[in-house]
Amino acid sequence: MKWKQLINHKRKIVNTVFCLFILFFIFVFVIYSYRMIPEPPIPLKADAVGIALMAYNLKTHGTLSMAWINNEEQEDITPTSYREPGYPAVLALGMLLSPSLRSLPEKYFASEDVKFQVPSKSLSYLEIAILFLAALISMCLVLYITKSRFLSIAALFGVGFSPALLLNIRHFLTENLTALLILGASALLMLSAKSGRKRYYLLTGVLLGMLTLTKATFQFAWLPLIVFMMFYLYKKKVSLKKGGILLVIFLASYFAVVSPWMLRNYAHFDRAFIAERGGCVLMVRANYSMMNSKEYFAHFLLWMPTEFAQKWKERCFDDEEISRLYRSNPDGYRKRARDLRMELIEKFNDTAKADAVLTSTAVKQIMTHPFRHLLTCIPIAWKGMFVEMEAYPGLYGNNLSPLISLVLFGCFFGLTVHSLIKGNWEYLAFLFLANYLFAMHVLFTHNIPRYNIPLIPVLWVGSITVLWLLASRIIDRISKISRPEKGEETV
Repeated sequence: MKWKQLINHKRKIVNTVFCLFILFFIFVFVIYSYRMIPEPPIPLKADAVGIALMAYNLKTHGTLSMAWINNEEQEDITPTSYREPGYPAVLALGMLLSPSLRSLPEKYFASEDVKFQVPSKSLSYLEIAILFLAALISMCLVLYITKSRFLSIAALFGVGFSPALLLNIRHFLTENLTALLILGASALLMLSAKSGRKRYYLLTGVLLGMLTLTKATFQFAWLPLIVFMMFYLYKKKVSLKKGGILLVIFLASYFAVVSPWMLRNYAHFDRAFIAERGGCVLMVRANYSMMNSKEYFAHFLLWMPTEFAQKWKERCFDDEEISRLYRSNPDGYRKRARDLRMELIEKFNDTAKADAVLTSTAVKQIMTHPFRHLLTCIPIAWKGMFVEMEAYPGLYGNNLSPLISLVLFGCFFGLTVHSLIKGNWEYLAFLFLANYLFAMHVLFTHNIPRYNIPLIPVLWVGSITVLWLLASRIIDRISKISRPEKGEETV
C-alpha cells in the first residue's frame, strides 16, 4: 500500500513539473514572440508583398489578385495564378477577423515609399498562434512516440524558439503555415499507417490538399504517396478490398480540396495547375547544373553561415571566379532565369504561357546534361541544410545554429535509414512528406535554406526520436550486461 502511495505521489510531482514547464514556455514564448513584432505600420518586402496583395484583394474584392491596391480603376483587379492561394487566404481571413484591419481604407495599406504595409499587429498575432500550435503538436507527437515528458518539453522549446520560425512572425511568408501543415499531415500519415482507420486517410487527404494549395511543390506528392501506401498496406496484409477503399478515400478527399483551384486556373489561363513560379525556379536549377569546378566547390562554403567557412571561401576563391553564384549579379544563374521569364512574358503577353515555356526549356536543358544535374545535387543539398542561421534566444554570444541545423538533418536522415532497415512503416510514414520536400528542392530548385524552414518541426521530432531510440538501446545493453545470466549463482 505504501509503494502504491509513493508511486502516485511521484506521478503527481512529475505531472506538476510537466505542467509548470508548459506554463513557463507559454509565458516566455508570448513575451519573446511579441517583442519580435515591429511597431506598425509594418513594411513588407519581396515575396511578402505579392502574398499580402493577394490577401487584401481577396478580402476587399473577392479575387486573388496581385493588382496594386492604390489603382483607382478597380475593374483592373484581374485574377492571378502566380502564387499559391493557401497562405493569402489565411491572411485574408485574419484581416476579416481583425476589427482594425477590416475597417481601414486602402490608403493605410500603401505609401509612397512602401508598396504594401500592415497597419496593425493583428496578423502578427495570427503568426504567433500558428507557431505556438506547431510547437504544441510537436510536443504531443514526441510524447506519443517516446512517452517521455522530458523529451516532449525539449521538442516544445526547440520548435517554439526556432530562430527561423520566430523571424517569420514579422516577415509574413508561407514558411510557418507550411511547417504546421507538414507536421499535421505527417502525424496523420503515421496514424494512418498504424491504425488503418478510414478517418485518418480522409483527414490526410484533406490536409495534403491544403498543403498543396500552400506550397505547390506538394502537387506531385500524392503519386509517390499512393505507391508508398500500397506497399505498406501489402506488407501489413490488409485485404485488397479494404486497402482499395482506403486509397480511394485518400485520393477523393485530396482532389476535393485542390480541384476547385485548378479548375479556376483552367478557366482563366487554359491550364489546370497550382502556381506559375515553378518554371522560373526550375530554370534557375537548370542553370546551376552548368556550374564549373570552382563554382561547384565554392558552393559548399558560400552558404555555410560561419566565419570559418567565409574566411576559407575568401582564401580559396576569387569573387570574380564565382560571381555567377551571387543573386545580385546581372549575369548570375538566378538573374538569367528571371530575365528569360520577363522576355517570355513580353513575347506572349501571358504569364501562364511564359511559365509553361520556361518549364519546357528548363527540362530540356536538364535532360541534355543529366549527369551534371545529379552531381550538382550534392552541394545543392548541403546548402539547404542550414535552416537555422540566426542565434537561438539566450545563445547570442555563441551562435550554435549551423551546428544544430546539421545535427537535426543528420538525425532526420539517420531515422529514415533506420526505419527503412527495420521496416518501421509508422516512422517512414511520418518522415515521408519531409523527405519528399527536401528531395524535390534538391532535384528541381536551387534549394536555398529558406525553402526547408517548414521542415523544422519534423526535424525536431525526428531527432528527439533518434536520441530516444539510441538511449533505449544503450540502457537495454547495460541492463543485459548487469543482469546475471540464467543458471549463474549470485552472491
